[in-house]
Amino acid sequence: MFAKNLFVLAFTVFISTAGIAAETVSTETTVAPDNIIYGAFGGHIEQRSGNSKSNVDAYAGYDRLLSNGFYVGGRLGILQEQVLSFLVTTQTKFFGGIQGYKMFPLHNIVDLKTGVNLDLAQGDSADPVYLYAGANVGPRFYFTRQMHLDIPLEVGFWPFFSGVPVFFKAALQVGFGF
Repeated sequence: MFAKNLFVLAFTVFISTAGIAAETVSTETTVAPDNIIYGAFGGHIEQRSGNSKSNVDAYAGYDRLLSNGFYVGGRLGILQEQVLSFLVTTQTKFFGGIQGYKMFPLHNIVDLKTGVNLDLAQGDSADPVYLYAGANVGPRFYFTRQMHLDIPLEVGFWPFFSGVPVFFKAALQVGFGF
């Protein structure tokens, strides 16, 4: 239920911020910053072997522009999960990873972000590290030339588990470019 509410919130923010951002930077042309720092809070639906749960995650990161709207960067965060370990209670795990994405200009205040990421998450006694791979897409709204809001939607999986767990994620990500 939490993840469904997060998707509704993300869509509402998507529509609401379009008008605010249009008034803020409508006469400016956005220029891709060379460096971006950001923080995000989101939710995910985890599915594995007939089990399904919704939980939260949060992360922060740094991205660097390489060329022509292509960025690479790293991120650190926490996630809550139940289906990876088949536990009755939720566990909080730390993760770190890398990502690469491409920005496609849609309007002077909105870009489309598409990318991939690989994360290593804290495991358990049997498997000390978990690998996660995901692909994401979503809009980036510019409030100013430096401040933006991303609403990434992501699908990913944990490839080295039997009954491969799949995650569906949504987040609100605020970034500052410099």
